[in-house]
Amino acid sequence: MEISLQPEIIGSLVGIPISNSLILSVTVASLLFGCGFFAVKSLSLVPRKLQNGVEAALSGILDFMAQVIGGDKRQAYLFFPLVATLFLWFLGSFRTEWRQRFLAFLILWLKS
Repeated sequence: MEISLQPEIIGSLVGIPISNSLILSVTVASLLFGCGFFAVKSLSLVPRKLQNGVEAALSGILDFMAQVIGGDKRQAYLFFPLVATLFLWFLGSFRTEWRQRFLAFLILWLKS
């Protein structure tokens, strides 16, 4: 088993090396952007089921952050975008990485 900190270089585009980490980052960023775009696109003043659920979840997370920080909602509002973005980024990266490994294993298994 070899441990390496360098990413695997898959190819190059105009002299810029393309690695598996770059592909994963671009995939996660585009998924987050697409989900955010479609979430904002369908907002309305009278919320429907999905919007109600998302607003309830965000309110719960904000209340939880306020409790963890020390009861100050202003601090929770200040740090919420950063914490939520990092959480979604790590969650998306982990899930996408897991899917890529599963698909690679499945392809290798089907070829044999």
